[in-house]
Amino acid sequence: MKAWLLAAALFGFLGRASAAEPPRPPNARIEVERGADTEECADAVALAEAVEQRLGRDVFDASPTRDLLVEVRFERVRPRSFRAALRLSDREGHELGRREISAPAGHCSALDASLALVIALLVDAPPIPAVPSPSAGAAPATPTAPATPTAPAPPTAPAAPAEPRGRATPITLPADTVAPREPWWFAVTLSGVAALGVLPGAALGGAVSFGARPPGFRQFWLSAELLPERSLGSTPSTRLSLSRFGLLLCPWELGDSLLSGALCAGQRVGFVGAEGTGFDVNQSTRQLSYDLAVELAGSWQFAGPLFLHVAAGADVPLSRPAYISRSADGTRREWFQASPVTGSARLGVGLEL
Repeated sequence: MKAWLLAAALFGFLGRASAAEPPRPPNARIEVERGADTEECADAVALAEAVEQRLGRDVFDASPTRDLLVEVRFERVRPRSFRAALRLSDREGHELGRREISAPAGHCSALDASLALVIALLVDAPPIPAVPSPSAGAAPATPTAPATPTAPAPPTAPAAPAEPRGRATPITLPADTVAPREPWWFAVTLSGVAALGVLPGAALGGAVSFGARPPGFRQFWLSAELLPERSLGSTPSTRLSLSRFGLLLCPWELGDSLLSGALCAGQRVGFVGAEGTGFDVNQSTRQLSYDLAVELAGSWQFAGPLFLHVAAGADVPLSRPAYISRSADGTRREWFQASPVTGSARLGVGLEL
């Protein structure tokens, strides 16, 4: 008798323990569609791994009997902007919700972390479907005595309407969101240069510039400019030329569309060459020039990797040598001295590498 009671108690305890186990978490399948120019966006395997790493358990499988289906479509809406449209549905194909995440970035991996987090939240606690109405076979409620009349309750404000199915909830990430898989960006430009204040009059020349942007950093530019000789006077005369190199860092980047720009600051180092002709004693010299520079640059990507490049800036020379001659009678003549603030503009074509 005692053995029978002990067995009954044990089986009853095991039954209650089994009934108290938490329900199995839902499993899901993920499908990814990538639009034009979104090859660098995450694929289904990468997204599944990122979500499972966040949740610390297996979530996705290819079984047709999965509880949830996650559909992700990537789009490139502008040259420097990506969007991921997400749709969640249940086993019967009923839509449970939509999300839309946009990233104003140059690389699609700026969406990786946020997209994995949103998917993890959805599949870990999917939206609860509407509660079905009571079945027709349910027992009717037992009639009770009428309640004592009470004063009517004050009116309440109507509840906000539920979000309609099929409408995505938009999420826009900050422009400085890190893109962990972004590669180095390189570009080269060939430009014509017009400068004021560095040589007599308006000096025209050419420039070649090389730009780069490390992952998670801002772009910087290395440039080389050559402004050919400009002459002052006939006989005697002085000829001046300028060659210089610049290093500019662009911490302020503007825009994320076909038309983008950057505000840059840095320095330019070069040499001013001067040669006199027609004097009793002709001399030539090369003077070091060192300028602090600020520049506003813009680009328009008009055909694939090709873009139109335009820039305008101002320089402050830290040294301003004066070019002076003296005649036999002691007459002193100042031929040229750079302006306290000089300006330059560039217009050319660039190529993204």
